[in-house]
Amino acid sequence: MYSSTVLTSNITYSPDAIANLNASLSTVSITTSSPSVSWAKPVVNTKTDKIVNKYICAFFIFFNFWLKIRHYHRNTSKFNKRFTFFNYEIKLNKSSLVYIKKVEMKSNHTILLAGGTGLIGQNLVDLLKSEGHEVNILTRSNYKKENHFRWSPSTKEIDDRSLKDVDIIINLAGAGIADKRWTKKRKETLINSRVESANFLYQVSEKIPNLKQYISASGLNCYRYDNYSKKHKESDPFGDDFLSEVVEKWENAADQFKDKCKVAKVRTSVVLTKEGGALPKISKTVKNYIGAPLGSGKQWMPWISMIDINRIYAHIVSHQLEGRFNALADSVTNEEFTKELAKVLNKPLWLPNVPPFVLKIILGEMASVVLEGLQADNSKILETGFEFKDNSLRDYFEKEFR
Repeated sequence: MYSSTVLTSNITYSPDAIANLNASLSTVSITTSSPSVSWAKPVVNTKTDKIVNKYICAFFIFFNFWLKIRHYHRNTSKFNKRFTFFNYEIKLNKSSLVYIKKVEMKSNHTILLAGGTGLIGQNLVDLLKSEGHEVNILTRSNYKKENHFRWSPSTKEIDDRSLKDVDIIINLAGAGIADKRWTKKRKETLINSRVESANFLYQVSEKIPNLKQYISASGLNCYRYDNYSKKHKESDPFGDDFLSEVVEKWENAADQFKDKCKVAKVRTSVVLTKEGGALPKISKTVKNYIGAPLGSGKQWMPWISMIDINRIYAHIVSHQLEGRFNALADSVTNEEFTKELAKVLNKPLWLPNVPPFVLKIILGEMASVVLEGLQADNSKILETGFEFKDNSLRDYFEKEFR
């Protein structure tokens, strides 16, 4: 961590040295949208001149930068920014310069993204592009858009132009777990949509000579539910239910790439965003005064914000990580989740808990998604230097709904 300090100098300069310095100054004008600054550029003749030149240049660079900050501050109502200046990360808020931290410069990659048109994928594309990466998006439709390329794992079709200069593959492809009832045919679709996409990408990777990394989405609900208080680690065994089967086959398909490159698997918890997924559905019931905890309400509900799940993918890319990672900010019970949401929305919860048998009638076997839950340990991703932006459920709800 670097803090801003005021530099002072106790060096005394002779009148002759100062006169010589003043005579040699040439002025270069720097014009910006903020107030302009004149940068004095001295001709260096002596050791003393070099010292003075160093501090003058440093002062005017910093002063020009500060004027830009002040200009932005006065013309922006919401001022809370984090950005990079050369290879320093700078965080600012309305009252102060919070910190200046030196960071490693990120090398750019060309990323082949499967599933880039989904809810997570669309947000991930924006983040990766903002970090300077090229992103080629594989899609079954809308492939006429810029950087969108047609593919079909079931018919083994892909636009070879999408593979040019690719060195990283991110695979988010897969049918939605909770989109439809789990009939026998639907279960096959949930597994095949994940395994077939990985298998096909492995085949086409023969055309990618410089592949460095394969990153696969995965699921957090792959552990056993036999220990309510346990926080599951990535090394814990798979469970014996259907979702565990999906995740195990999904990750086995990803592991094919180990003979070519690094492989990372992101075991994703419930992703929260107002744009889609579970949160809009739950918040709608609460807003309409029909919200209530599900089942006992004591089942764990691990969660992560949309911005953090995408930051985890970007973090894995920039640090070239490999292995399995539990992607969750925290775990709360279903009852805690519902009550926190109701408080922020300022709505009462007057209905009793929804009985399990009602959910089983409505959802069938898929009711296990909401009636069973577990805790997981996120220390592995934290040990790589990752920091969550959203790790308090109340604060996240406050930010999203107020």
